Formats: sequence, structure tokens, C-alpha cells
Amino acid sequence: MKLTDSQIAEIEKYFNSCELTFKEFYDEMFDHFCSEIEYKMNESKSFEESFNEVHENFNSYKQKVRLGEISEFYGLKALEYQQAMYFDRNIKIEYFKNLANNFLTSKILIWLLIGLLIFKFLPYATINFKLNSLGSFTQGFSIPLNIFLAAFIIEKANLVEAFKHSTLGSLFSTKRRVFTDYSLKTVSVFKIVLIPISALIFIIQFVTLFEIQMDKVSQSIVFTLTILMLSTTLNFFIEKKILNFKIFKA
Repeated sequence: MKLTDSQIAEIEKYFNSCELTFKEFYDEMFDHFCSEIEYKMNESKSFEESFNEVHENFNSYKQKVRLGEISEFYGLKALEYQQAMYFDRNIKIEYFKNLANNFLTSKILIWLLIGLLIFKFLPYATINFKLNSLGSFTQGFSIPLNIFLAAFIIEKANLVEAFKHSTLGSLFSTKRRVFTDYSLKTVSVFKIVLIPISALIFIIQFVTLFEIQMDKVSQSIVFTLTILMLSTTLNFFIEKKILNFKIFKA
């Protein structure tokens, strides 16, 4: 039995009240929700009875999320969080496995070679970061920035939701529901790019704070590790088809 326009409008009203973030998830769940109701209506149940049964099944989902404070979500919003956390957790594991493989396999020889080439051809200049007035200003700006980035990396919620519930995100919040056309998986993959950025900022902060003089060996190691992080991230994006270089295709 097909749903009428008024019945579909009632389902849309319920979905809009759930404040979902991802349009792809919204559309998928909406189709699934309608199909479930139609299936029950074909068993000679009324729309109201079918709607309440399906609604109750979806409402059984529950998820606790730490977004500044611990919040508890139910129903479709909880299911959206569960899927986001699933993608986020598994993509992080896959990324760090790729990073570890650069050290635990024969690829380490490539990075040793790159390190030696950097050491040989890097113009040597003693780098000595000091906490002067400019350094103090930079540290004062970069430390909270790195904490902000680290919070997004560690946060179990997806990147969009974490931003929406952050102090910065609240400045841009509105009363209306905001959709993103990105998928849950895509947003989790993009979250990975924060890792090398945060790591590079942390290294600069560490060197500046302790006023470490970096000789040529130290500079070569830092450059090599930076290239390692960036190349691993770039390769990860290509494998996930987020970046697609058509120039390499015949």
C-alpha cells in the first residue's frame, strides 16, 4: 500500500524534528522508514498503528556522546551518531595502520633514503626558536589552536557535529536544521587531515618552549617525519577516492 501525500508529510515532520545533520543519512533512513510503514500497512494495519510501531523501533536506539558535556540522544539522531562513530573509529585505525606500515615493512628503507638525501642536500642553518615577544604571541595563539584541533581528532562524534557543538560553532548556529551533502564516511576521512597539521604545530611548540637548538640531523629527522605524515595522509585520501588524480589515468 502506497503512502499518501499527507502521510508522507507527517513522516517528514517527524524526521525534521530529529535535527539530522547528513542529507545522505536523512534520505536513506526516510526511504527505509516509509518502506517499513508500507510493509506493515500491507498487513492490514492502519497508518497510525504502523507509524507508531516503526517509530518505536527507531526510538529504541540510544547513544551517549561527549560534546563539551555528556549528551544522550535517542532515535534517528542516536543512529546517526552510531554510524558516524563507527566510521570515525575504523578509519582512524586504518590510517594509523598505514602509518605504522611505513616503519614495520621494507618501506622504512625508502624513508631512510629520503632522510639521508635531506641530510645531504639540506642547507644547514642552526635553528633556535626562542620565546621572544613574537614567539610568545605565536605560542599564545597556537597552543589553543592545537588543543582545538586535538579535540576534534579525539572526539568520537563526527567532525561536523563536533564543530556544531563547539564554542566556535555556536557563533554560527541557527534555529533551522542545517544539512551537509557530505556522507558520514567522507567527513570521517577528512578528519584525518587534522592529524599531521596538529603534529606539526605540536613539534614547533615543543621546540620553542624548551628553546631547543636543532642541528642538521634533527632538522633532517623532522623534515623526514613531516613528509612521512603528509604522504601517508595524501595516499590515504587517494585510496579512499576522496582525491582522484585523473591525470594518472590513461
